[in-house]
Amino acid sequence: MPTAADVDGIVRQYLAWSRRRPVEIAFFGGNFLGIPEHRRIPYLSAAHRWIRSGDAQAIRCSTRPDTITEDTLETVIKYGVRTVEIGAQSMDDHVLDAAGRGHEAVHTRSAVHRLRKYGIGIGIQLMVGLPSEDMGSALETARQVAALKPDFVRLYPTLVFPGTGLDRLRRSGAYRCLSLEAAVECCAAMARILVAADIRIVRMGLPPIPDDRAVVGPRHPAFGHLVISRIYRDTVLANIQGRGAAPMTVRVHPRDRSRLTGLGNATLHVLSQALKGAPITVIADPTMVSGTLQIDDRPPVTTWHAELVQYQPLGLRHPQRNAASDAKASIQNL
Repeated sequence: MPTAADVDGIVRQYLAWSRRRPVEIAFFGGNFLGIPEHRRIPYLSAAHRWIRSGDAQAIRCSTRPDTITEDTLETVIKYGVRTVEIGAQSMDDHVLDAAGRGHEAVHTRSAVHRLRKYGIGIGIQLMVGLPSEDMGSALETARQVAALKPDFVRLYPTLVFPGTGLDRLRRSGAYRCLSLEAAVECCAAMARILVAADIRIVRMGLPPIPDDRAVVGPRHPAFGHLVISRIYRDTVLANIQGRGAAPMTVRVHPRDRSRLTGLGNATLHVLSQALKGAPITVIADPTMVSGTLQIDDRPPVTTWHAELVQYQPLGLRHPQRNAASDAKASIQNL
């Protein structure tokens, strides 16, 4: 575990080279609200010093849904915690039980309710490919999360690390990792549901894992790009059914060209097969709205709400409750 001094050093190092503003200090990689208070408070105090100096504006953390209590929130908002990411992983209790998560979907719903009561930004982290999950379960999870209206979502494929309980299940044959193709398909279907509900997706796929040679599962350095390319591909396929072997021209905004063509032109190969080898012309047209495409002379169709797939710090909100002024005074007095 890092020390409070480590927190101070990391923030200082970041501010020395980054001009990005506003600045959020994030406690990730663990169950932050679940660690003992005597260890959590020194971290928050170290981070809050940077908020008082004006060099940082807020704190965010990730945690299990069953650790989000009103008592805990009463404490952390005083230190400038403005966003909490909930490690929900699934909204299917059968899947959560099979994965040994130790919490249920109701804990996620309760956590969202409490965070909203305190005016804290809400993120939900979902993991596809857990034990006992199928496509129907994953899509129902996406629908339930969309109904909760979080501020953003992260979509992660399940990876298996050596020596874990999931690794033992995999070795025994009781669990099989999703293939990369299946993980991309599942995340694309979930993403459509979330984006249709105007839910921001800030990440799909995991960042690079140090020394990951023993890690098993659907990992790819451009996983999010694969998912978005799948959505572009499926959008085109849905609009060319029954077209036959006829040439096709597709216009997209320049920044969307690679999303349409896919890595190594993989999407174009699929579309070419659907057109029985007929030529496909892709035109990067700056007059097109990003996230839309136009097939031949047809009206443009929305493929992807590009503005909903990017990281943006939430508007550093103060608690929206009766004791908001007391909380603000407490922050100033720390």
